[in-house]
Amino acid sequence: MANVNDYVKYYRNKTFTEVPFNEVDALIFASLSYVNLDGFTKNLPQSINALATKYFEKTPIEKIKKQAKIHRDSSNLLNCMKNTLRYKDLMITDYQKVIDEETQFGAITIKSKDWVYISFEGTNSYISGWKEDFHLAHRFPIPSQALAKEYINRNVKLTDRRVYIGGHSKGANLAVAGAMKALPSIKRRIIAIYDFDGPGLREEEFTSFDYRVIEPKIKKYVPNQSIVGMLMNYKKEFKTVNSNAKSILQHNLFTWNCFGSFFVEDSLSRKSIKLSKEIKKFISDYSEEEMEGFVQALFQVLKKANISQDDVISIGKFAKYATHIKELNADQKTKEKLLRLLNIVIEFHK
Repeated sequence: MANVNDYVKYYRNKTFTEVPFNEVDALIFASLSYVNLDGFTKNLPQSINALATKYFEKTPIEKIKKQAKIHRDSSNLLNCMKNTLRYKDLMITDYQKVIDEETQFGAITIKSKDWVYISFEGTNSYISGWKEDFHLAHRFPIPSQALAKEYINRNVKLTDRRVYIGGHSKGANLAVAGAMKALPSIKRRIIAIYDFDGPGLREEEFTSFDYRVIEPKIKKYVPNQSIVGMLMNYKKEFKTVNSNAKSILQHNLFTWNCFGSFFVEDSLSRKSIKLSKEIKKFISDYSEEEMEGFVQALFQVLKKANISQDDVISIGKFAKYATHIKELNADQKTKEKLLRLLNIVIEFHK
């Protein structure tokens, strides 16, 4: 089966007139937000070819190899794109990255003569990104959602008549949340919002007028054994994509299979459906105040496990920290909640 890398190689000499912008292109652009272009974007706008050439000339291959897998794979994809007829002359007009103890945000704007695509970065495997992910269940907006709205309003110009917004993982949530709160004049010009296995919204936002306005424009995609894309409240009409990986590894967009300009369709697994119901019940069983305390306790566990801000973590690793729960300075109910969540994650991995 082919993936996005194969797609870029196959259609490298096809213009967007010959093969129009499609869902696979949208996933490719979503991946570009993972590339760390800090220090290379002072003179924007620049073409993909010019920016990527400079990035690979100045960035040692050893440094790229040490990055988290999603960043490494996205950098390699950019390298494949930079000399293609299809992508090389697209313009990068803006880039932003914010990482601190409470916020993890990344975005990039890609323009052709006919459209603009705003791409938001997903969780980057560092503590701040994971912390924001957990806060999605009881806060709105989280810092990166507020930044997403500001980014869209700043980067969609009056001359942009066809606007696409997208992202993978948390980036998909930012695409939806940012579009919800964007200026009305921008919302009218949004053609599609691409949600690639992103977590949903709280009930309050999901039932809001702002969400109803943009819901018809959301195109949601999840892999066969989706976890992240099944969290909270999301559009019920979505496409399930076949993946060449198993379990949580299917969340990696580079494992998704495509045929030509379309994804290979699949059906959602029973395990994903069950997990979705269990996580929703888990969230609904607690108030926002209780969830706030739960998140703080969860990250106490990581601290006790000597996980620092710069350490890379994964969903699977959370299950290894159960032994630290009994050491927490927290009430018994909070400790029981943590064990319950970890048991749900462990069960999915079986």
